[in-house]
Amino acid sequence: MIPYLILIIVVIILSEIRYKNFFFLRLLALFCLLIFVGFRYDVGADYLSYQQIFNDARQSSFSELLIEPGYMLINHLVLFFTNNFYWLTTLIVAIQLFFFHKAIKDFEYYTFALFVFITMNLGSMVNEMRQYIAILIFLYALKFIYNRSFSKYLALIIFGACFHYSILFVLPLYFLLSKKLSYYLYPLVFIISFVVSKIGIFDKLFNYLIGFSPYSVFMETDLIEKVNTESGLGFQFKNLLGILILMNYKAILEKYPKYIVYMNLYLCFLVCRNLFFNIGILMRLNLYFQISEIIAYPLFIYALFKKDMQVEVIVLFSILLMSLFFIGIINENYHLTYQTIFNN
Repeated sequence: MIPYLILIIVVIILSEIRYKNFFFLRLLALFCLLIFVGFRYDVGADYLSYQQIFNDARQSSFSELLIEPGYMLINHLVLFFTNNFYWLTTLIVAIQLFFFHKAIKDFEYYTFALFVFITMNLGSMVNEMRQYIAILIFLYALKFIYNRSFSKYLALIIFGACFHYSILFVLPLYFLLSKKLSYYLYPLVFIISFVVSKIGIFDKLFNYLIGFSPYSVFMETDLIEKVNTESGLGFQFKNLLGILILMNYKAILEKYPKYIVYMNLYLCFLVCRNLFFNIGILMRLNLYFQISEIIAYPLFIYALFKKDMQVEVIVLFSILLMSLFFIGIINENYHLTYQTIFNN
């Protein structure tokens, strides 16, 4: 737990240091995050599996190289210089953070977004190495939905698919996320999805439909199971926070209209995390929606609370997020106990 706390403190301080309104140490903050995550050892449930893929990459057949070729290409690129797996993990994190920074570098609440990213997404980042490259490419691509540049959005989605094919499922969002709904529909849609999830209608329908597809074989594997990374107190906290944010969408979007794409994505996250809760393979897709938290939470606080209250609210909110983060860290199921390559 201590290494993560030190990381958060160092990164946040560096990200907020400025000279004449220029945050000249933000890249250094990201570099600290890069070294911390890149030079980890056996942190993340799939770390050793990725290491085995790396070790076997030299013997990969041509057909295997065509499976998510971007990821296999960087494996071979690293192997050209070294056999040390930690250089691959570092390169992957560098690619992830490059697109993360590109996506939010102009966001007014950059440091707040970075804090939310670390506390809410770092666990997924180390567990889903390939997919998280695609997720952060998608985060960057969101600006081209708002700018209505389908060619750039499409190019980024195709590029992301070179690392993880799942990104192709978010391609249709280009036509949906810029739509503005009636404000009362936002909490209503969430409430309906919550009720449906509790009744179990969606689970039964999904199980029935997938039975007609080639993916029915996954029903017998651990890819379709309750995902415990979003259970208990943390799960209910996000539901309560979500309904509160949705009930105040009018105030948020009136003050920050250009972020409608991110706020609509946040609605998708809240709806799908309830509907998909018992279906592991779909919860992985919901990671694309979850990335919206880094924008939604800062906008919520700065839109609703007056300046003389913002600091207190941010401190309280940060304590809550860090508490959830550290609860996850100490949970052995998440395999997040930190150690470096130098301890190995």
